[in-house]
Amino acid sequence: IIGSLFVSFDLIYQFIFNYDIFGYEKIGRKYPGPFGNEAIAGGYLQRFSLIGIFYVILFSNQKDKKYLILFASFLIFLFVVSIGISGNRMPLVLFVFTVILIFLFEEKLRKFFILLAFVLSLIFFSINKFVPTFSKNVQNFTHQVTWMYEYWVAEDKELRTAAPSYYLEFASFYETWRMNEFLGGGIKSFRINCLKRDNVIEKWRGFSCNMHPHNYYLEILTDLGLVGFLLIVFLLYKLLYLTFFKYFKSLKKDRLRYILTPLIFLLIAEFFPLRSSGSFFTTNNSAFIFLLIALIASFFKGRNLN
Repeated sequence: IIGSLFVSFDLIYQFIFNYDIFGYEKIGRKYPGPFGNEAIAGGYLQRFSLIGIFYVILFSNQKDKKYLILFASFLIFLFVVSIGISGNRMPLVLFVFTVILIFLFEEKLRKFFILLAFVLSLIFFSINKFVPTFSKNVQNFTHQVTWMYEYWVAEDKELRTAAPSYYLEFASFYETWRMNEFLGGGIKSFRINCLKRDNVIEKWRGFSCNMHPHNYYLEILTDLGLVGFLLIVFLLYKLLYLTFFKYFKSLKKDRLRYILTPLIFLLIAEFFPLRSSGSFFTTNNSAFIFLLIALIASFFKGRNLN
């Protein structure tokens, strides 16, 4: 929570003064905060701030519930604003998505959902009005989604003047996967095999293969094939099944629930299918994902889940 608060205030400082406390300036439409030339501040906050909020509640005096609710609300407000300022669009969508899921799932929080929706909407429209870079990011994001949809449903794609880059990256997956359908080409093989396809459907656009298809599911299919894909999906299904249908039932009044809740919903957000993402097999993404899986799985060790 200390790290998340530091990044948030540094982003706000950078937004106001055009440079952060270390002297780093913004990069194009994005504000990197203390991360220098890497615009990943929004992704950092999306992944770690929710853990901080829940653990503040966990280690606080449970008798002061009103103050805890106010403090947690302030933190959610602060992190939404900070991620919005950062210019990282998908982390903002995933953060809001995760918060909404938690409020809908947790019975004690469900009664505050309408208030949450109102506050989030108010924050969104306020930032969109008073932060020009944010409004440009929203317009660009909306344009990209609309463009991809229109291109996808177009009957004759070659008659269109341009194709969305993300669409081409997603589309390049299919022919690459077909080269090694069952066992895949090997970890990080997409960047090599994509260029070896017999039917390089993007050549007429002058498109060059990227390092990965920018989606976890597509990357796992091309690198590990159907066998590896099904193994990972089974692992995730097993964790979700044990969590929602076995473990949470016995944790209604257990403070350990505060530890498990942010972890499981962050894992769901990581594997949200309709998202662009970094590579599944890079060090930072894999470290975070398998840390979540290990922590969640450790809750079931030695516990009777019948």
